[in-house]
Amino acid sequence: MLEKAGDSEAKVFFYRIKGDYNSYISEYAENKLKQQVSDGVSNAYKAANDLEKDLPASHPISLGFELNYPVYYLQVLGDHAKAFKIAIIT
Repeated sequence: MLEKAGDSEAKVFFYRIKGDYNSYISEYAENKLKQQVSDGVSNAYKAANDLEKDLPASHPISLGFELNYPVYYLQVLGDHAKAFKIAIIT
């Protein structure tokens, strides 16, 4: 699906969904699987973050992404400082 996404809006949406999906799995995964899905979250959210700058700050897809990105660091990884930094920067 991602290959067929034509504009930044569609790509951000799909990368966000991919990151969210892996984030949910990482909440319960252990060991090697947790590392794999955590890498998947990081890669997907990084790609979404790079493209999201093309969208207006008030765009619903942008707002949803901006919420989920720091929540992953806060709730799944327990990295409060990184979550705060992402939330403040965005």
